[in-house]
Amino acid sequence: MNLERLINEFTELVAIESESGNELTFAKELKRRFEALGFTMSFDDAADHVPSNSGNLYGIRQGEPERRPIIFSCHMDTVTPGVGIKPQIKADRITSDGTTILASDDKAPIASLIEAIRSLDEENAELGTIELVFSVGEEVGMHGARHFDVSRLQGKTMFVLDSSGTPGKAIVQAPTAARIKATITGRAAHAGLQPEKGISAISVMSEAITAMPLLRIDQETTANVGTITGGSATNIVAEQCEATFEARSLQKDKLDRQVAAMVEALETACRKHDATLDYEVNTSYPPLLVSQDSPAVKLFKEAAESLGLTPTFSATGGGSDANIYAEKGLEVLIPACGMSDAHSVNEYILLDDLESLAQLVRAIITTA
Repeated sequence: MNLERLINEFTELVAIESESGNELTFAKELKRRFEALGFTMSFDDAADHVPSNSGNLYGIRQGEPERRPIIFSCHMDTVTPGVGIKPQIKADRITSDGTTILASDDKAPIASLIEAIRSLDEENAELGTIELVFSVGEEVGMHGARHFDVSRLQGKTMFVLDSSGTPGKAIVQAPTAARIKATITGRAAHAGLQPEKGISAISVMSEAITAMPLLRIDQETTANVGTITGGSATNIVAEQCEATFEARSLQKDKLDRQVAAMVEALETACRKHDATLDYEVNTSYPPLLVSQDSPAVKLFKEAAESLGLTPTFSATGGGSDANIYAEKGLEVLIPACGMSDAHSVNEYILLDDLESLAQLVRAIITTA
């Protein structure tokens, strides 16, 4: 392991912009770097089907046939503001300059993968087959993972490197989520001359939202109002108002009850004020629940313990590509990757965590 080389790799990667929808330049650079490590890399046709200028990037390097093939998955896209990232190396951590994100989510694990594989090759280690899946559009709806054809994979055990927390931790449970899009139609009227003839769609929507159970519902369930738009002018009673909502829960039955409560609040307010409601509910992603007997969990435990780490497992409130891949039949696990305050200009990663992550990836590869 070469920490200086790992830091250089990471800072070079984060400087290449790859906000959601604009991953191609970064994807081409990853293709070049992993081909230099002996991987056969190829793009799928996701760019023709999802909102990105790049397809998913798949790689494979054949290894010893008696060893178990393993898959590592990372996403290539970042949230905004992710253009013009200038990483700052400080005493114990790497940050941005405070005007952008750092993009350790998800480029810290990618840099760690490169260093882990490179260092093992320098030791002439005998390794099994390694497969790589770099997805597009994870941050905006797991678009790439939804499109990726898992039948091309040789292995079944996948480590989705995409979680905050100290290396040694892992996520084994993640929520399912639903999105509600609701449009309330009232009746327009002049707000100064005849407001009583109008039905304010904005007022009706506000009443519905006030009646909804929102934010932290319980330890497993959350709900939120995402956006509200409506009205056309200050002197017109708003005829229409549109809002989007989200609900998440680790339990499908709890999610169903939460969605039903939110829809009932909308329906009740519209009945009361003689407004019209149109709405649709869509499942954003399925739940994830990983058994302690999963091959991925067992391999992770063995690898972590070989480094003197105490493996710990927990649930998260966010979804990821892992939810999608698990539904497609893969044995997944989400190891913690050290990033902190992700999705903000305060994002950072400790140097110790970056190094630990690379060591853990090495251990997973050699343990398989």
